Amino acid sequence: MTIAPAVAHALVELEQAFPDHAIQSRPDSQGGVWVIIEDIPLGPAFVPAVSWIGFAISALYPRADVYPHYVCPQLSRGDGAPLATPLNAGHVMPGFERTAVMVSRRSNRWDPVRDTAALKLHRVLLWFDEQAPGQQVAA
Repeated sequence: MTIAPAVAHALVELEQAFPDHAIQSRPDSQGGVWVIIEDIPLGPAFVPAVSWIGFAISALYPRADVYPHYVCPQLSRGDGAPLATPLNAGHVMPGFERTAVMVSRRSNRWDPVRDTAALKLHRVLLWFDEQAPGQQVAA
């Protein structure tokens, strides 16, 4: 299947931003792709501290936010607290049909000129890192 040129460009940017990680992509039926990046550090607040992370890049990219993200289903908080919003257990990542925890971090001010799939992933990973004790928690 054919993917939209902007989506193909986003995949190249992800490969450049995460050169040490295996990246898999599968076309959807509308010109977008489903993406999984392996062995991504989630920071010290979570167990496991490393997971795959997946998301869709829709055919409307870059005009559409890259949302939601998914991580491994066994994710838990290192402090024993239950997962809470924006982490939602019991989901399946479409495209790969992997059981997952959904990470709901929507970008309400998505700017198609400035924002990219790679930048969004970095922001999601920053949110994970900020959850460690002593770190500022993003709203």
